[in-house]
Amino acid sequence: MRRTHLSLILLSILLLNQGCLSTGRNFPSQTEWIEKERTSQNDVKFLLGEPFSIGNSGGVPTWTYAFYKYEILGKSRYKELKFYWKSDGKVQHFAFSSSFPDDIKTLNLSKLSKKHEQKPSEKKN
Repeated sequence: MRRTHLSLILLSILLLNQGCLSTGRNFPSQTEWIEKERTSQNDVKFLLGEPFSIGNSGGVPTWTYAFYKYEILGKSRYKELKFYWKSDGKVQHFAFSSSFPDDIKTLNLSKLSKKHEQKPSEKKN
């Protein structure tokens, strides 16, 4: 009994020391390599491996790559990359979302730069 009690205490200390649990597989957050109607399922599997989950959205096959990091003391984080497939196995659409600070910063900077880009014909004199 005393040994079990000591083991539980040590396990608790270890968990608090580690402080996190994760599921899924971490993957690169960059999406510039993905091209609609060109990137194939084989391309995605080659670069990212097997998807975390496979689904269906209104008749459209989907693959989801996901990484979830749960913190015992602190903020939990996640990121997901979802692919929507055409019948020929090419990307119809994709969506990336993340709560990791570096990803949020990158996504906000990308959004800001696109907002300020103007075509030469749209520039004011």
